[in-house]
Amino acid sequence: MSVSSAGAQANGENLGALGISADGHYVAFTSLASNLVAGDVNEITDVFVRDLRAGTTTLVSLGVSGNQGGDASAVNPASFSADDRYLAFSSWSSNFVPGDTNDKPDVFVRDLLP
Repeated sequence: MSVSSAGAQANGENLGALGISADGHYVAFTSLASNLVAGDVNEITDVFVRDLRAGTTTLVSLGVSGNQGGDASAVNPASFSADDRYLAFSSWSSNFVPGDTNDKPDVFVRDLLP
């Protein structure tokens, strides 16, 4: 699962396939790899989704403006919505939304449709 859209193997530690959509279309996982998507330069754990039908890998742990996290993100089992459109993940990143100053992990929901 932890390969780039071009088929390159992950160059960092993968923390496993931690969520599978109900229809088996998507697999969500957490990885330290920096080569799964272009421009992943934050050097922390990120949440990715592998689309098994399309053979693509997408970074989903991004802020509201598309920025990468400044701290670790993770996905938990059963984090997909019933229709597989949304993925919930948690993150310690305080730069995903404005005004996040509680120094605690927060839960975010990402729309998987392009």
